[in-house]
Amino acid sequence: MRIIELPDNPRISFIKWSRDSQKLAFTLTQTTGLELWVLYIADGTTKRLTEPVLNAAYGTSYRWFDDETLICKFVSHNRGELPTQSNIPPGPLIQENLGNKKTNSYLYKFTQKFL
Repeated sequence: MRIIELPDNPRISFIKWSRDSQKLAFTLTQTTGLELWVLYIADGTTKRLTEPVLNAAYGTSYRWFDDETLICKFVSHNRGELPTQSNIPPGPLIQENLGNKKTNSYLYKFTQKFL
């Protein structure tokens, strides 16, 4: 049995084997983003390959290109601040009276006149 060195309470996801099955790549979720790590199967060592900069918003954040190379999607380093929440309401306020509470009701008379 081998002990694999990782940070405390790791949140591991997106696990992928290299084509030669000698390495295992995975992401580690941190509070600031996703890091890319690799586990070398032969000796059980791990290595962090990136800071928490992977972009997994659309699909996978990385792929094995060959046995030694990973292709990664990164969050842009100059993306700016997150947008602020809009003050515009998301839609109309819909209320329903199921007879439990008395409310005012409005009656409208509709007449149609033909010439």
